[in-house]
Amino acid sequence: MLKYSLIRPRYKRLVRLDTQLWIGFTTLIFGVFFLMQTGFAIMQAAVDYSTKNYEEERIEIEKQIQRVELNIEFIKSQKELGEKVGDRNKIVSESIVGLFDLVPDSIYLNEAVIEKDKLILRGYTPSKEIYNYLLLPPLKSIFTTTKTSFFPMDNGWFRFMSVNESEKESIYEKE
Repeated sequence: MLKYSLIRPRYKRLVRLDTQLWIGFTTLIFGVFFLMQTGFAIMQAAVDYSTKNYEEERIEIEKQIQRVELNIEFIKSQKELGEKVGDRNKIVSESIVGLFDLVPDSIYLNEAVIEKDKLILRGYTPSKEIYNYLLLPPLKSIFTTTKTSFFPMDNGWFRFMSVNESEKESIYEKE
């Protein structure tokens, strides 16, 4: 057998050890960068998702705030309306008390209807003169027109119906 070399042949690698280390290190670095990029992308997706949720919650909260503000405005208007009605009721009750103070003891009322510019009285009086002297003058001083109808009863008394109207202002409303 013939030998051309004085030493035994050594196994030669395709890639040397230092090149393998360099390729391994580079691959490791690229792998770490890839994992970091993937982690950042996942974190960005989570942030985008939570931002979207927070934006939807913010919009919903703003809608709720608008609804609450509308409710507050409605409640304020209802309060003002209630105060106006309360004031009007107070004036009406004072007017009713004043009306009943006007009616003398000898005249009996069955019904008193108060409308915006009108007062209708129905009742009994011993005579037309008592009505005309005791109740008619105060009514005429309050209302612009006063019309009274009398109906005789069997016992000598009279039933009356008095329609009193005011053109300028209501008897129970002060504007």
